[in-house]
Amino acid sequence: MQVGVFDVYHRIMRIGFEVRECSSQFYVLEHYLRVATRNPGCWLSSLRTLTGSPKLSQALDEHTSQDEFSGRLAGLQGDYSNLCGLYVSSPISISGLNAESEAIIMPVSGFVKFKVRDQKFISTPNIPFVLEPSVGFEAELCPDSHIFIVQLSSDVPKSSSVGFESGDLNLGRLLDYYLIKTPFFKNHEDATSKTRAFEEALINYRESNSYNSALSENDTLVGDDRRLCRALILINEKLEDSIDLESIARNSGLSPDFS
Repeated sequence: MQVGVFDVYHRIMRIGFEVRECSSQFYVLEHYLRVATRNPGCWLSSLRTLTGSPKLSQALDEHTSQDEFSGRLAGLQGDYSNLCGLYVSSPISISGLNAESEAIIMPVSGFVKFKVRDQKFISTPNIPFVLEPSVGFEAELCPDSHIFIVQLSSDVPKSSSVGFESGDLNLGRLLDYYLIKTPFFKNHEDATSKTRAFEEALINYRESNSYNSALSENDTLVGDDRRLCRALILINEKLEDSIDLESIARNSGLSPDFS
């Protein structure tokens, strides 16, 4: 019996739901929104600029008119990386040549079907895809896709020839480690600090291939603590009302003094 793409996607989503349930930001890197547009051409031009990939083209789904399109792009430059968040409301295909830096691409919601050198790969939440520098590719984004892109600088030294691999669940967890924190940036200084820690975690993981050694000794992955996940869910449910920290702590199993 053949299994369709949507069947595979929904099975993966059911497996990954427990990990992703406390990632609640509506748009990726929304604090650093650069473009919100209903013009596909404007969106593509901005994507080329943000990612440093001038040789990109796009095609809307044949059943989608330009008037139905809505897209957003956010970008944050770190010391050793360029981070992008993108959203498209409609099915869209993107093809062309990647920038001169390695890119890690992972949906926060939705899925992306990639084709590189006649090889196909489906990237879903928690299942990242790694795109090599200066390589040609085709990508099909499903409607209402929210995508996180990490471009690591080619200046980052490597002590081994081992690189990131597509489908690496621990690499996906490291991306979640950062994404879960992004809605709670206090200011640009805080965002820069958390981004630097994320970059160091990625570099450590690439060198050691060990998830535990990638994180600093005192760092906590929110997704690994169900109490913190529960607290975040409760806070998000109360954003439009008054937030009672003692009640949230009591219902999530945390101390009211936790920080």
